Amino acid sequence: MAAIGNSGPDVTEHSHYDFIIIGGGPAGQGAAEFASLAGRRTLVIERNVLGGLVVTTGGAPTKTLREAALYLTGFRERALYGLTVPADIALAVERMRARTRQVRSAMQDITRSTFDNLGIEVAYGSARLSPNRTVLLTPREGDAKERVLTADRILLATGSRPSRPTNIPFDDPDIFDSEGLPQLERIPKSVLIVGGGSIGCEFVSIINAFAIPVILIHTGERLLRNM
Repeated sequence: MAAIGNSGPDVTEHSHYDFIIIGGGPAGQGAAEFASLAGRRTLVIERNVLGGLVVTTGGAPTKTLREAALYLTGFRERALYGLTVPADIALAVERMRARTRQVRSAMQDITRSTFDNLGIEVAYGSARLSPNRTVLLTPREGDAKERVLTADRILLATGSRPSRPTNIPFDDPDIFDSEGLPQLERIPKSVLIVGGGSIGCEFVSIINAFAIPVILIHTGERLLRNM
């Protein structure tokens, strides 16, 4: 995998690809692999980490958090012994985080290895569309110069991020979105979660496993509406 954008060439250097994909999450990854297998010179532009939400804060990490929480707290078995809380919550939380970091790192390594094997090029930075199928790449390093790239085909696969309504004070240290909650440093006495989708319900099960009071608020007719 050729990684460009770390020391970007001068803006006058022109690079052409068969296929440029903006976004290295699951959709971008799948498209890049198909294009490469079809013999197309392919470039993926990613602003953060290859794999996107699935390998950073959602998807595999939240699934790992949930399974680790259920295992480390003995949630499925403790009722047999009349227990209501894990013996050492702080230790269980730290082990859970360590396991999640391990899974996240492994999945990112798999994505990079797949791109290497298929010869898919990767550029880390931000992309802007310009006329005539042109992409302007600003490398992630602030002192690197902008690059001009062109392609026969361009795919936008930029994914999504948590919504932050303006009437909610996210600068409050006790308010988090779904990306920030897994980074919580201290164990809360109680938690309120807004949203009954898959991520919200996963966090409910994780928090409940630690016998921490949790309330879920959902405006829809039923939970997991899209499942």
